[in-house]
Amino acid sequence: MSRLNSAYKEWGLTMNIDKTEYLVTNSDDKFDIFITDNAKLRQVESFKYLGARITRKGLDKTEVSARIEQGWKIIGALNGIWWDKNIRPNRKVHIGRALVESVVTYGCKSLDLKS
Repeated sequence: MSRLNSAYKEWGLTMNIDKTEYLVTNSDDKFDIFITDNAKLRQVESFKYLGARITRKGLDKTEVSARIEQGWKIIGALNGIWWDKNIRPNRKVHIGRALVESVVTYGCKSLDLKS
């Protein structure tokens, strides 16, 4: 992190120490990360990454349920479109993929679905 901070300074950028934090997963170890001799980063228990809550144990299990719930809300909001006979079925599929599937699968790269 100190090397990253030095590179930022060379580019004319600054790292906001108050907003920069780190998370250790799959471990209960606590350790300090210093940017400079007197600037230490804050270790957190969880944070949001790509819209998913990540904790020390990995993915917060409520995230999958929340994503499914958001998908159902969108399906309900689009109810008039689903039943409209003037809209072709392939258009409905495109709408579903664009709106429902994208919300449900947003941030899936951060989801550990094996556990």
